[in-house]
Amino acid sequence: MVSIKLLKKDNYLAMIKNSLNSRAYSDIFITNNNHKKNITKNGSLSCAYFVSSILKIFNLIDDLHLTVAGTISELKSKNYQSITKNKILPGDIIVWSEKNKHEHIGFYIGNSQAISNSSKLKKIKKHHYTFNKQRVIEKIFRPKL
Repeated sequence: MVSIKLLKKDNYLAMIKNSLNSRAYSDIFITNNNHKKNITKNGSLSCAYFVSSILKIFNLIDDLHLTVAGTISELKSKNYQSITKNKILPGDIIVWSEKNKHEHIGFYIGNSQAISNSSKLKKIKKHHYTFNKQRVIEKIFRPKL
């Protein structure tokens, strides 16, 4: 008998990396007083949706989130381990300091690189994990894989 086992961590890391240049997380629509609205502004505000979507697919959280605060709240309620910068590993979730009144969240992928939604390019991009020292890492969470 053949024994097959899904490799959760490997698949999780592959999905994060394979999201590069994706616009799949760019649009979330709601109706407000019967007016349709794209609340992620065509990809400008999609970082939390991107991160929570990956976490939800792997049953690491219960709900999708459209805000960084909502995502962080669930990570804390699930007792995610808080990690220091010197112990960061691929797949860890990074929360960066606020810029232009917006928080930011993404994934560490190794070699001082991260993947997150680019509000400027409106798609998932790879970048230095401190944005070349332009943003401070406020928190790092380790998923339970």
